[in-house]
Amino acid sequence: MACSTDGRILTFHHGDPTALVFDRDGHLLQTIDTQLAEGHGIALTREGDAEYLWIADNGAKRRPEYGYGYAPGAGKVSGQVVKMTMDGRVVLRIGEPDLPIYREGEGKYSPTSVAVYEEHLGGNGDIWVADG
Repeated sequence: MACSTDGRILTFHHGDPTALVFDRDGHLLQTIDTQLAEGHGIALTREGDAEYLWIADNGAKRRPEYGYGYAPGAGKVSGQVVKMTMDGRVVLRIGEPDLPIYREGEGKYSPTSVAVYEEHLGGNGDIWVADG
């Protein structure tokens, strides 16, 4: 979950690829179609007057029909982190890093969280991704 500067609460719907925006009283204000497999970690950043939604997508959805495991035969699944406008337009996509653990097939890139060291808060704009 994340909170906007004006008090809106953002989260990800775990049943479908939709980000949800609520007011302080819990009323649904907006839905954002993300086309992501699983919105696992969310951050909200501000650049000037614009807010951006960052979502860590681990690339696969656990399904109840498979005992809350991943669908069999899905092949190699790779996650991503996306930065999008509040209307759902993707402005940046960060895919699997070019590291031996992923290239040699031993590891699965599965981002579970994202944080941005925001410049307006004294940071340098670095993007930190946790690989779960």
